[in-house]
Amino acid sequence: MDHVVYPLARDRYVAFLVPERVVDDIIHEGLRILLREEGVSFQRMKTWKTSRDRDYAAKKARVEQLYAIAEGEVIPEDGEPEAVFCLDEFGPPNL
Repeated sequence: MDHVVYPLARDRYVAFLVPERVVDDIIHEGLRILLREEGVSFQRMKTWKTSRDRDYAAKKARVEQLYAIAEGEVIPEDGEPEAVFCLDEFGPPNL
């Protein structure tokens, strides 16, 4: 495990686990034990992909807005959908 990356990963887990009331707080060892019990292991990232689309930020914000509507976190404004359906596009596998 890359210890330089770990604090960021820990923060992400804490940001999810604490609001969901899975735990009140968690330390390094507690997180390691919890993940091991759930069959989750850390793996070093080999590549990182970014979009070259100039409109990426606007599109991402729109998708996040739609997810917030779907989750009931925000009330749809006039002209916005009341229901959201998500489909995953699957392209050809890289062999």
